[in-house]
This record gives sequence, C-alpha cells and structure tokens, in this order.
Amino acid sequence: GAFYLSEDAAKDSIYQAVCQEYIKLLMKDNATLEVFLETSRSRTGKVQAPTDQFCFKMMMESFYNGDIQDATIMPLTINYERVYEGETFPLELLGETKVQESLSRVVKSMRQININLGRVYVNFEKSFTL
Repeated sequence: GAFYLSEDAAKDSIYQAVCQEYIKLLMKDNATLEVFLETSRSRTGKVQAPTDQFCFKMMMESFYNGDIQDATIMPLTINYERVYEGETFPLELLGETKVQESLSRVVKSMRQININLGRVYVNFEKSFTL
C-alpha cells in the first residue's frame, strides 16, 4: 500500500503524531518504506536539493528514540532515456508558457501510455544499516 503525507503535515501536530505512530508501527513490522528525497524534478533536469523530509525525519526519530533496533537504507536512482514532457520542455525554455494540467490533458495522455520512452536505468547503491 501507499500513503500520502501532505506538505503541510509538519504544521499540524495531530497529523504529525498520527503519521509518526503509523510509520513507527510499519517499521516495527519490518515493512518496506519508500521515500523520495527529491520531491519534484527540476524543469532543467538538474537534481534539486531535498526539501523538508517529514517522513524521513519520522523514520529516523523511530530509530533514535529506540522504537526500532535498526533499519536498512537502500539508496537507488531511477533515470529515463527520454522523459514524457520531452517535446514541450524545449518550448518552455524558449519562453512559451507551460501548458496547464487539466482533466482533459490527463485523459488524452492515457492514450499515449504505451509510448516508448526508451530505456529505464535503475542503479542500486550499497545498502547500509543505521
């Protein structure tokens, strides 16, 4: 399963407490948790600095508070040969306005879901424990 943490989560103490307990429970059950440190891809394709990582902080707090004995971290990257927005991105660099997302654009894009975007490269780095 998956769960979404709102960007405003750190501002709400009740939401934060519920999420902390849920993540602690998952970690005690040895569940696999996936965290995206880069919350969005930059328009230039450059890696952006990680933002406030609420979920990652809660995972680390579970370890440092002694709620879990250890955790394994597996860094990995996923890179694509060609990105879906590859045709519109150069136009945006030339100053054209970005096409706004809409329900009709999402429906139209579903028809192109089988488009070949080239190879996907997944690189697994050496895992480590806390």
